[in-house]
Amino acid sequence: MNCIGETVYGIYETLGYDTSFTVADILFYTFYPLVLIHLVLNIRFFKPKISYFTKAWVVAIPITITSIYSVLSFGKLGEANFEFYSGLTYVILSSTILSGTLLGARIFRQGVLGIAWLVLLIGIILQTTGDVWYSYLDTFNQYTLTHPMNLFYYASYMIIAYALYKHQKII
Repeated sequence: MNCIGETVYGIYETLGYDTSFTVADILFYTFYPLVLIHLVLNIRFFKPKISYFTKAWVVAIPITITSIYSVLSFGKLGEANFEFYSGLTYVILSSTILSGTLLGARIFRQGVLGIAWLVLLIGIILQTTGDVWYSYLDTFNQYTLTHPMNLFYYASYMIIAYALYKHQKII
């Protein structure tokens, strides 16, 4: 879905259309539920015993990332407009899957799937970095298709695809 979203976004940007909220965003949003389903299905299958400390950092990571983004963006912008909330949605979803992937990598680190989950974690870290950076830039209308932050997205797509391939191959 992200590939189609990137294509649609690139076409809109090239043709000079307003890209504040388009079909591309809807396609990008579909990525997050799919990843969450993957995380829940794989982690739940093994029914790990999760300590309170682990539960605390699983919740603390998205809250911390979202809070930092909110304070920096709202502090500079001075108002909560549509771009702020749109970016906030990306940051919340992305930091949530980062937290879940970190939990999965921690659970599977000793097993056969450990490397696949580590590679997936690296891809999700790049995706989250790209989402936070993009959201911040988009809030202030500073994003362009040639901005270096796009490299985080492109690298994350390749790494995530490789991790899922490796995961499937092991199973």
